[in-house]
Amino acid sequence: MGYQMEMPVGMLFRRMYCRYCGEKLVRHKITNVYSAGDPNFDRVMKGGIVNIKQQTKVTYVYKCPSCNKTSKYNEQCGYSKIQKRLGRKILSDEDLKK
Repeated sequence: MGYQMEMPVGMLFRRMYCRYCGEKLVRHKITNVYSAGDPNFDRVMKGGIVNIKQQTKVTYVYKCPSCNKTSKYNEQCGYSKIQKRLGRKILSDEDLKK
């Protein structure tokens, strides 16, 4: 069984806040298991060609504990820059267009 994990280093050290309610975001683990016939199954992993029948891929996203909205690290970095520039945590759609 193969295992692959993806998590940006910034997720370990940066604090991010929800753009909808201003609550501090937590990391959320998403686990997907793929079999040999699935389209997302990779025959070649980082270690080389491996003869495996199942593959587990783990990714991390941010999740708000109060409103349960999720966001990826890259989009949350953009929100963080806007939050810092405007001086507030809650952003409207109009704030994102500026």
